Amino acid sequence: EPTPEPAPEPAPESVPASEPAPASEPASEPAPASEPAPESQPSEG
Repeated sequence: EPTPEPAPEPAPESVPASEPAPASEPASEPAPASEPAPESQPSEG
């Protein structure tokens, strides 16, 4: 019986760890998108 108790503990810990991961993904998307924009403008002119 004491074995199943510690098992569920580490399980919930891994769940919140994946939450912050996807949050940084969309944040980096808009950043690089604006970089190539200004670069293409001066290169054309």
